[in-house]
Amino acid sequence: MPLFRGRVIICGSGCTLFTVPSYGPYATSKSAVSKYAEVIRHELTPYGINVILIQPGSFDSGMQDTERLLEMMQSKWDCCDASLREEYGERFIRRVKKFCKVFQQHGVSKDVKWVEDTYFNALVAKYPKPLYRIGWDTILL
Repeated sequence: MPLFRGRVIICGSGCTLFTVPSYGPYATSKSAVSKYAEVIRHELTPYGINVILIQPGSFDSGMQDTERLLEMMQSKWDCCDASLREEYGERFIRRVKKFCKVFQQHGVSKDVKWVEDTYFNALVAKYPKPLYRIGWDTILL
């Protein structure tokens, strides 16, 4: 290791900072990635290797296809046992869908250049930060 110098850049996700319905598996895996970055940062820093975690928030990447998300939510709701649906009530699924629509309209950034610029900065900065949060949803939390 002492011969190596440089940096490791890892892509995490802002979804580890706040809970979004239906993102459980994705958020769980990205949480593991964030912790992995933290661990190897401690292990590699003595060797002069920077470990940088980039946490993009919600950007228009195609993963946030509103109609697909709404259909998936409805499908999962329809698969639930009738007693569970009754316990939560129809109001629950309506509110979840409304949250999804509002978030998709106002919470998703269309400017992916912000992400590109951050990666570039993490690559070339003389003193890179250990963590870059990109997107208003991650910065304002």
